[in-house]
Amino acid sequence: MKVFKMLGIILSTLFFASLSAQETATTRLTIGIQPIQSIRINEGQQEISLYMNTIQDFTEGKESLLTDHVEIMSNMKYEVRVMAQDDLKNNNDRIDIGLVELTPSFGNVGSADSRLQFNSVVLSQQEHQLIISQIGDIKRTFSMNYRLKSSDEWLNKTAGSYSAVILYTILSL
Repeated sequence: MKVFKMLGIILSTLFFASLSAQETATTRLTIGIQPIQSIRINEGQQEISLYMNTIQDFTEGKESLLTDHVEIMSNMKYEVRVMAQDDLKNNNDRIDIGLVELTPSFGNVGSADSRLQFNSVVLSQQEHQLIISQIGDIKRTFSMNYRLKSSDEWLNKTAGSYSAVILYTILSL
């Protein structure tokens, strides 16, 4: 009888112990971060037109500042490179793309930050670093100044429009 009583006490203790509330529980949360980068040109600035139509344009050059021209999104450090796909062309007539210089600056989206570095670039058919950012940006715009240098190469050319495609690329650092 004592054995049954003792066994009953042990079993009831185990039963009541297993019915007591659990005070803590754990789970593991995993968050994956993927590299996300995008670059786009302001929709209203897909075509850029600069006209050499005064004596001053030919002797001093011409420039146009395009506000918020390039928009960037990157969740990591990045650089923006730029290149021309070809020289300026009008049918078979060509003008050296190296007469065009780009100078970036801060746009209206995103505050000025010393961790961004700007480089003026003389366009060519090779990529050049235009912007280097030591921070990620959820959204930032850059204004771009397009400057046509004065040169004798503008002389004795067929009147008309000369164009080239400019390619901007964003890369992770």
